[in-house]
Amino acid sequence: MKIAIPTNDGIYLAEKTGHARGFMIYHIKKGGIKRKVHILLPQHLNHDYNQNGKEKNGHHSHKDLIEFLSANDLIIVKRIGAHLKQDFLNQGLPFQIVNKKFLDEVIEEYLQQKILV
Repeated sequence: MKIAIPTNDGIYLAEKTGHARGFMIYHIKKGGIKRKVHILLPQHLNHDYNQNGKEKNGHHSHKDLIEFLSANDLIIVKRIGAHLKQDFLNQGLPFQIVNKKFLDEVIEEYLQQKILV
């Protein structure tokens, strides 16, 4: 099983999924972490905002991000915008919203089945 969690630094959950610089990908096998990989996203996959708070390219598409995440069995997020949430639902991407700070805390709770999908 593969679980993706948005992060900017590999330690904390990103506050906003669509603005995350990357994802920690956990490979889970037999109730434990087999491997974890921190993947930094190419700039075009996260929202690239200029100083005025507007996207530089004028578009609001999650197509590439959805494609990147589709290889995962679960996406665990802290916050997700309405458009990205709808795109997850439309594509059948399973996700869970949690109110946690640390990646390790989240994955341990998942392994202890405290986070149910």
